[in-house]
Amino acid sequence: MKSQKIGFMGLTLELYKKKLPELMKSLNEFSKNLNSILAETTGTVHCPVAWNRKTISEGFNLFKKENVDGIILVFLSYSTSLEILPALRHARVPILIWNTQKLAEIRGGFGSQELLENHGMHGVQDLASVLGREKIDFSIITGHWGDRTTISAVKDWCMAAYAASGISRARIGRIGNIFPKMGDFAMEPDILRRVLGPETDEIGDSVLKKFGRFAFSEKGVEEEYLPSGLSWAPEISKKTRKDTLKSIGFLEYLAERRKLSGLAVNFEGLGKEMPMPFLGISCMMARGLGYGGEGDIYSASAVLLGQMLSGNRTTFTEMFTTDYKNSRIFMSHMGESNIALRRKDEPVRLVLNEMQLGNNIPTAVPVFGIRPGLYTLLNLTGMPDGKLRFISSIVKVMNSKPLTGIATPHFFIKPGQTVEEFLTAYSRVGGTHHLAMAEGDIRGKLQLFCNMKNIQYVEIK
Repeated sequence: MKSQKIGFMGLTLELYKKKLPELMKSLNEFSKNLNSILAETTGTVHCPVAWNRKTISEGFNLFKKENVDGIILVFLSYSTSLEILPALRHARVPILIWNTQKLAEIRGGFGSQELLENHGMHGVQDLASVLGREKIDFSIITGHWGDRTTISAVKDWCMAAYAASGISRARIGRIGNIFPKMGDFAMEPDILRRVLGPETDEIGDSVLKKFGRFAFSEKGVEEEYLPSGLSWAPEISKKTRKDTLKSIGFLEYLAERRKLSGLAVNFEGLGKEMPMPFLGISCMMARGLGYGGEGDIYSASAVLLGQMLSGNRTTFTEMFTTDYKNSRIFMSHMGESNIALRRKDEPVRLVLNEMQLGNNIPTAVPVFGIRPGLYTLLNLTGMPDGKLRFISSIVKVMNSKPLTGIATPHFFIKPGQTVEEFLTAYSRVGGTHHLAMAEGDIRGKLQLFCNMKNIQYVEIK
């Protein structure tokens, strides 16, 4: 996945360019200051000041050449809407109008120079009105550049634009098709491609057979991928250990060779060569891989989106058992969880799974708990007429140690309401049994993303 890159353009009036050279110098400095603030966390392509169709077109051509994820427009002063409208008609990336100005306060000494340097808002209103009439989508954020909340909102928009761009180019590899008769994600790959963007790459037995002769360095995999403090259960044989480590290298090979951003694995259709790569998936998620169990390309895409919005701090999970007395939910799956989210005060145990439910090839499963804190649940579900919906909710991962009787990654979450209310609401809006869960609160970025992709967003509070 390429790094984040946002186009930034300052706008002014051609009349000012011709008549007020000192003003242009001031506006140029302000534009550079704004860009430097964004550049602290965001890759930018800067067009400091544009004032007519020619300079605007040159800026947009540069943005296209640099393959930016989105474009931010700042009205440094007034600028007429019809100068930039032709460029926006052909823009293929999200557009943000950042309605800001130099001054945070008008004081008694406010005069004509300050007025010239702080009158971009009617250019914003001019353009926003025209874009609405032209049915051209755009975002708008209003706030002073020195306000932390405003800067945070602009940077959230940049991340959402990056995610919208990245997920449009994503490829999700699927191994083993989907688990038979699981209906909640039994939707055609074409719906995912058309609505969200990712293509599905079906990985067949002929590819998986390469696992047997795949060359790798056991020591190299351990050093590069595995966290410190791993403990291997004594019943794990040398062959199972080797195959488990080989699966990590093989997944990396598949991702690089087939340009995969995500993976969906149905353990029932894994074939006769390769063990179920629980540890490999857990380690690859730590590097940003999207993942879905049972061949679910939709949850793999949701995890991938969460990864891009949270800095690779998202995992795949399922709700398994309700603790009604303590109003919490036990979360787990067969063995796939982002190992970067593990508790650091507990070791990661590797236990043996004979895979009697799958292809009977023994494999190692990492067992660990997730570090406590605030998280965002994220679910991608289907709607009538081939549409999709994102569901989100803020939950707390409880500060509970791993249970000795459970041989998978696991943890407890506590919703913001009673479990009865939460679970009823979740099913009412069509939530599926596969989930993404991102560390922190990514709801703002997620909502911006949904607006950019024209996908319905529902939040359970």
